[in-house]
Amino acid sequence: MGRQLLYILWGDFLERIRRPSFRITLAILLFGAFFLLPDPESGIATMRVGGHRGLYNSAWVGANVALWAAFFFSIGGFFLVRGSVERDESTGVGQILATTPMTRPAYTLGKWMSNSFFLTVMTLVVLLFATLLQLWRGEVREVELWPLISPFIVIAIPMITTVSSLAIFFDVVPWLRHTLGSVIYFFLWMMGVVGLTQGDSPGGFFSPSTDLLGVQAAQKSMLAALHATVPTAPSGWSMGGISRLDPGNVFTWPGFDWTAAEVASHLWWILIAVGIALCATLPFRRFDPTRERAWHRSTARPPVALPEPQPELPPPVRQLTPLQRAGSTWGGLSLFGVTLLAEVRMMQRGTPLWWYLAAGGCIAGSLGLPLTEARQFLLPLTWALLIFRLAETGSRAELYRTAELTFSAPYPIHRQLPATYVGSVILTMVLGTGFAIRFWFGSDWGSLLVGLVGALFVPALALALGVWTGGTRAFELVYLLLLYASLNSGPAGDFLGRLPDAAAAGAPTIYGLCTVALLIAAATGRHFRLKS
Repeated sequence: MGRQLLYILWGDFLERIRRPSFRITLAILLFGAFFLLPDPESGIATMRVGGHRGLYNSAWVGANVALWAAFFFSIGGFFLVRGSVERDESTGVGQILATTPMTRPAYTLGKWMSNSFFLTVMTLVVLLFATLLQLWRGEVREVELWPLISPFIVIAIPMITTVSSLAIFFDVVPWLRHTLGSVIYFFLWMMGVVGLTQGDSPGGFFSPSTDLLGVQAAQKSMLAALHATVPTAPSGWSMGGISRLDPGNVFTWPGFDWTAAEVASHLWWILIAVGIALCATLPFRRFDPTRERAWHRSTARPPVALPEPQPELPPPVRQLTPLQRAGSTWGGLSLFGVTLLAEVRMMQRGTPLWWYLAAGGCIAGSLGLPLTEARQFLLPLTWALLIFRLAETGSRAELYRTAELTFSAPYPIHRQLPATYVGSVILTMVLGTGFAIRFWFGSDWGSLLVGLVGALFVPALALALGVWTGGTRAFELVYLLLLYASLNSGPAGDFLGRLPDAAAAGAPTIYGLCTVALLIAAATGRHFRLKS
């Protein structure tokens, strides 16, 4: 079994590091590490402790990288590593594995180890870069190994292993494998992981859920070191964002003084991750098509009776009609209209009944509920429904392996790509019909403009990310984060039309320019795809 686990781990790792997403994600992490350790002479700080920042020693560098990696991988790591089971199934690797003696626990544990190893290697690269950055900044040129790597072991590793196991579990459960699983995980992330930073940890041996991100442990240790040096300093602690402090407000933090209970409260999550990976064996079908659910078999079409064999006749002599140049119309409908109609029909295929019921409920509620309550609660839900229909925009050809057929049609950029975009815009506008009517009759032209620009922006985002990544996970992650940010930002960041003064704050201009940039990016990506 050990050899099987290593084969899965190493094969998945080699496959993943060859993807463009690996290089893009690594670049984001390296930029984040550079962002976390700005020039000490600038007075800029991203981690602030009572109006001070820590001296750039190994302990401060290690804690910054560990906390940044734990937060980033808590959401981005899930979307980065999920999909490996589906990829094995679609490429035929899973069917080959099904013929081997490999057990289901060996496969799920191997996938969990592969996900964890991949994210761990990325974090180690960032940690090495941050160490070089520490030497370059020059405040402390001595590298201390344990203060540097202990936050990585105690904080980042448990988060990485937990996220990796959840990705496997979501991959093997059929109804969690696609967009619905992404939405569910995002809401779990908001309620669980982000909520950990708001509580007050009581500590203890069996309290792992109180400080998974390591925020409370860092706050407690850093504030204690600061107050030992500057007793009058305030007790505030924050990470993220940019603040300008007095360059002289620097204190020395020696690092975490880990207790056995604190270490156990973090490393306990590794055992939880192993348990989740083993639980994934229960719904895992081991790529056996005969293990489908009974209701799948009951809905299968009955076999068609074959006609009686007929005696063979000599084939008739036929002459092919010469091809004619295609005109601009087809049955009274322009070729662009035909392509647009086909895109709309493909967008509707496979739509579950609950989505239509939810969409109809949102439209009816937006017409009947008081406008203030509808804007606060129903409008975000309406925009959230779009993720289930727009996730495949721009990547449908790659997902269903029709790229060669689709892109060989005439004008794949000038006709097919705009038709995909216009079809997505139509769907978005139909879903927002109720609010548009309310804004129109209420003469709320600013909110109507914000909603219109948003209806152009979101499909453009889905199209650009789908074209460049060839999948759905990038849009799912970015769009969910944008929804979350819009609900917690000011009027300038509101593309939903939830705030009445969003138009006056310049939201239509911001998202209108983003829409143009995204459409140019989508056309450029499709051009490169055709040339490759």
